[in-house]
Amino acid sequence: MTPQLRTALVRALIGGIICMGVTFFSAVAADGAGPAAIAAGSAFFAYLSARGAAEGFYDQSRDQKGDVRASDVGAHPQPAGAVPSRHRARTP
Repeated sequence: MTPQLRTALVRALIGGIICMGVTFFSAVAADGAGPAAIAAGSAFFAYLSARGAAEGFYDQSRDQKGDVRASDVGAHPQPAGAVPSRHRARTP
């Protein structure tokens, strides 16, 4: 498992648990626990597949091609170089 896919899956697990909780607690009052659990599980797996698998595999393939951007999952941005200044420090 590549670092991009691992990072995307961890993010997706966290987001999926949040989506699952929100869906369950908003649906349990209206429909009961059974349908709410089904809706919560669907929300969890939808978020997991969209965020984790799709984004992870997409960024993994871009990493293998060498097309890594700072917005990609697991990207390692290069540190910025020193910028020359026109201002000089005054010394007494």
